[in-house]
Amino acid sequence: MLTSTILYCLLWPALTLLLVVLFIVLIRLLFLHLQYKQSGYRNASGQSFWRTILDTGNYGRFQTYRELEKLDGDQSLLSNLILPAAGGFTIGIDLLLIHATGVYIFESKNFSGWILGHELDQNWTQVLKSGKKIHFRNPVRQLSGHIRALNRILPDISLEQFHATLVFSERCKLKKLDLTGRAVRVVHRDELNRLIRKDFHDRKAVFSAKQLQTVKARLIQYAQADEAVKAKSVERQTASGN
Repeated sequence: MLTSTILYCLLWPALTLLLVVLFIVLIRLLFLHLQYKQSGYRNASGQSFWRTILDTGNYGRFQTYRELEKLDGDQSLLSNLILPAAGGFTIGIDLLLIHATGVYIFESKNFSGWILGHELDQNWTQVLKSGKKIHFRNPVRQLSGHIRALNRILPDISLEQFHATLVFSERCKLKKLDLTGRAVRVVHRDELNRLIRKDFHDRKAVFSAKQLQTVKARLIQYAQADEAVKAKSVERQTASGN
């Protein structure tokens, strides 16, 4: 009897803690599932709920998509595009928004730690809290490649009508980035909605409603690429980050 009482006293706090943790995880999953159901990301990306929340890169794209779908006005959001590139390769685009003011391209990096890099470097660096350094392909160069690939598919659209934005998670700090050009903007995810709303307000319309539908029709065939196709993308083969 004494032994049972001692075991009970020892195990009860651990069991209570375990139940609390499980309850918190359950609430978190229910909250994420509600977000997922209410979002258009499932239809735009073709990603299942579990694949969305369990993969760091997919989850970052999902949260970036949610920020963009809050925007007002007439626009189309596409996700997981795989475009033909030079040399028989392909290029993967995370998110693309078609609006009267232009074609907006987004590269999502769901990173933590410090981010360091120069727009001309081959690779950038992520420094984790442990001090570990992880190198990943320069995303500014990636986005420049995205614009070239899109321009080949949409040759009647000038380069000035493509707008590229690199979106980092709020969990990281942009410690040392040297960006002298204006072709690509770099923001944290919680700044994105405000930035694009300002673009919609400040930029002049370049597409009519009919042209918007034409651009969407040309691009939608490249969206919702499955994992087998994405794995063959030149960027998926060479990039270290998501």
